[in-house]
Amino acid sequence: MLVRALACLALISVSAAPAARGQERSEPPSDSGSQLASDDELRRAWSALRPAEKDDLAAWLEAELDRLDTFQEQLLAHVRSLDPRDPGTFPEDRRLEFFDPAVHAPGQAISRRWLEADLPRAVKLRKRMLARVPERRPASAWRYDWGAREVRRTADFRSSEHAFESSLAGSLPELDFGEALLERLLDDGSQQKALGAFERPYTDRSGGAYPGITLYDAWSSGGEFEMPDVDVLGVVHEVTDEWKRWVAPVPSRQHEELYDRVNELFAEARRFSALRSALARAYFTGTSELRDGYTFHLDRLHSLWDAHASMPAELASKLEGPGASPTFLEEWALKCEKDLALREAGRVRRARLDLEAARIRAVLARGLQEFGAFERARSPARRPAPVDEGDEGAAGDGKDARGG
Repeated sequence: MLVRALACLALISVSAAPAARGQERSEPPSDSGSQLASDDELRRAWSALRPAEKDDLAAWLEAELDRLDTFQEQLLAHVRSLDPRDPGTFPEDRRLEFFDPAVHAPGQAISRRWLEADLPRAVKLRKRMLARVPERRPASAWRYDWGAREVRRTADFRSSEHAFESSLAGSLPELDFGEALLERLLDDGSQQKALGAFERPYTDRSGGAYPGITLYDAWSSGGEFEMPDVDVLGVVHEVTDEWKRWVAPVPSRQHEELYDRVNELFAEARRFSALRSALARAYFTGTSELRDGYTFHLDRLHSLWDAHASMPAELASKLEGPGASPTFLEEWALKCEKDLALREAGRVRRARLDLEAARIRAVLARGLQEFGAFERARSPARRPAPVDEGDEGAAGDGKDARGG
């Protein structure tokens, strides 16, 4: 059956309210340090370095960024203090498991199989379903698994490439780890079953499972998509433990009631996780594109953190309980509409983090300059010299890895 992602239109009620004067999205403050070079120029300079040189520059960046003593660093240190475990001890990401047809739809047991990620139809569908999801810069090396309530590693967070991409985006290298930790700190577990169910891979009616697309993505996409009985029934079974009301193959007369029920489950789960993910992003980052419609509330989120002294535990206590977050945020939005001081506090906090991002980027540019990378990039003949046989890591530049 073709389903339209109705829940994508069911954002928290406050999202339809007009932003307060001065709360529209604005550009980050200009800073001379951030204008030293464009992204392309910085990338070309970086690519002109040999692997060993990149490692040396990454170590130099770590030391130099530590000297900045930024607000971003203070925030990260606080979140890390709430969970002092070594990042290396966190589990690697796992491949998501699709719902088992033999369990959830034995009367229509079409076997599931993974499609190749570069298959044209998989690429096309991924592009369509993720069209509303802004690209995260830098790509995160971490993911918070809402179903398992665990932070997972998705890439090499200690690599020089990750350090470069983070600095290029104006972020400390461990900021993405801090975001994932913060999502877990804000999660009270009340939507664990639902979010775990919607984190299953998206599959079509012929049994193809699409890498990089989850049921959450499909229901958030805003378009029509196939929804096999095994997936829709899997959600109902896993979240509500209702096994007898609907049975595969589900007759057409029951489709509307069944899909309305799944849409209700998704809307509530999405409100819960989307708010917390947006808060985690706004905690460390000034101006940023947020998914699920939260970009236009960026200053409100910053003012919310400011009003709670950027203390996750203090804010988490206000977000606890099923259904509490929509009401809470709506009330906060109304306060921001009426209180100029609250709105101004949010803008000031965002501007401070934007300025610090520019400073971090400037440190990266200075490091590339000191390592001679710009000069080498401008002179092809002086690009990485032939590598001695004994030069470790001379096999060439690696590429960033992204989690699924």
